[in-house]
Amino acid sequence: MTPPIAIIGAGPSGLTLGRLLELANIDYVIFERDTPPKPGLERTGTLDIHVKDGQLALREAGLLDEFQKIARYDAPTLLADSTGKVIISLGEDRDRPEIDRKDLRSLLLGSIPPHRVRWDSKVQQVRRHSEESMAISFDDGSVESGFKLVVGADGAWSKTRRLITSTKPRYSGMYYLTMGIKATNPFHSRLAPLIGQGTYLAMGGGKQVIGQLLGDGSFYTGVGLSSLPEDFDAKTALADPSAFRERLLRDEFADFAEEQRDLIKHSEGEIYPWPLYEMPVDSLSWESVPGVTVIGDAAHVSIPSGEGVNIAMLDSLQLAQQIVQHGLDGLDRAVAEYEKMMLPRAKKHMAAAEQGKLLWAPNAPHEFLKASRTMRLVVLGGNGRTGVHLIDRALGRGHQVAALVRDPSALPERKGLDVFQGTPQNLDDVCKAFRVEGHPAPDAVIVTLNPSRATDSPLARPMAPPRFMANSVANAITAMRQHHVPKIVVMQALGVGDSFPNMSVWMRYVRHWTYMKHSYDDHDLVDEEIRVSGINYVLPRPPWLTNGEAGPVRTFGNTGTGVGNLATVSRKSVADFLLDACERSDWDRSTPVIAS
Repeated sequence: MTPPIAIIGAGPSGLTLGRLLELANIDYVIFERDTPPKPGLERTGTLDIHVKDGQLALREAGLLDEFQKIARYDAPTLLADSTGKVIISLGEDRDRPEIDRKDLRSLLLGSIPPHRVRWDSKVQQVRRHSEESMAISFDDGSVESGFKLVVGADGAWSKTRRLITSTKPRYSGMYYLTMGIKATNPFHSRLAPLIGQGTYLAMGGGKQVIGQLLGDGSFYTGVGLSSLPEDFDAKTALADPSAFRERLLRDEFADFAEEQRDLIKHSEGEIYPWPLYEMPVDSLSWESVPGVTVIGDAAHVSIPSGEGVNIAMLDSLQLAQQIVQHGLDGLDRAVAEYEKMMLPRAKKHMAAAEQGKLLWAPNAPHEFLKASRTMRLVVLGGNGRTGVHLIDRALGRGHQVAALVRDPSALPERKGLDVFQGTPQNLDDVCKAFRVEGHPAPDAVIVTLNPSRATDSPLARPMAPPRFMANSVANAITAMRQHHVPKIVVMQALGVGDSFPNMSVWMRYVRHWTYMKHSYDDHDLVDEEIRVSGINYVLPRPPWLTNGEAGPVRTFGNTGTGVGNLATVSRKSVADFLLDACERSDWDRSTPVIAS
């Protein structure tokens, strides 16, 4: 019997969707053009998997624990110029662990029954078979029909996307040529300090040299060129890899540092072409087509930006959720709802990927870093139990932090951190944190304050004056206006404002009849202060806070519908969300309830 859903492509997005459908007991089949992967023969680089999308999809797929066992958490990215000078190290202390692409694929493949994947099935055409079913034609002349939904996870040159839009990917003008260096290579030990534990990327003059450490100790290496035409005859040019390496060293990378040239000189074996294509941003606005949809690169291929696989896996998660919600009789509605979420998100991703083109600029990476300059953040409450994590993670992301605290000795000296002694109840003290000599005005304010209590118990007698939170935020807003700071993010709690009805019965009682009432009333006043100010804001409202490690965070709208009575979230996860809310506009002027 024909399964109702066909997925074309057994990459990360197609396999993630398959796994989620498997868990939901929904029948499906995956068609993959390649033969089954053979261990040791796959030539792929690494991927960094992010908490808010890639890891979220893995968690919902029941695979996060297995992923964490094989992921690498100490894998920074070093950006260097062509003289060999490392300009910046990115990624330390960020929860974006690395995994080899082949290992991620193996993890996903191992999570679904083998019969679900039909290997060596090269799709020639996807077409409508009848008013209510789709058909797939294959290169060997066979045809399979009767599918209610065909999901294209078949990459940039998707055969599925042609039923949705006539727009095709366009050549970006950028081209990668990839190679490798085995762990047994006699020059491996010489190159190891250069690449380190993660990724090394040298650039300048529209060219790049890249090296990545893989899980087996070998290096994935390559070069990037912006001088190759779309019709570059790779088959002929790369037929003699040794000669082409000599050509690269002589004609393209003669002025790069010798240790960077060594990544080309000592690479081994064949050289693989990888021209970079992208979908035009304005093409991501189609009307939903019954019986067909696309995920991952099939929907929104772009130049590499570190986000591609993550939003592809989020595509899979959101589509699977809609299919489960609407059922097999409501697949067209499920697709329409999924695409309402996917298309705006894809446009933001494509716009962000544009910034990555600055890594190919003549003076890269300096132009890239200038465009993506780190944020300057003012933090009120930086020595609290959530505030200390916030500062750690903000510095880890490369941001500059000015923290106003009662006791500066509680925060150790660190690069990028300016500490000011004072109280947020005093406007002059608050303004000190906004005026740091030699630094531009802040980009945002984050408040993790909580009224002090007689003990650490949330039920203890309050020690802070009335309106402690409201007055502190009012002072912050005044300073923001003086210094033209556009955004404030304030950590609140489930039960504040519109989220009160979604507290458990027990917590509603506690909120009204214990000392906690004073804190909640103060947070309600904060809500009022911010809304009347006209300043852009995000007011995250977590439930019970724990001291666990960071993990994926879910949002439950502005009121918390569906959050549940036993919801928790770690302070580290809240810290990450507060930073995400500063860096992104997804939650602007909202009060998202968040939980693990």
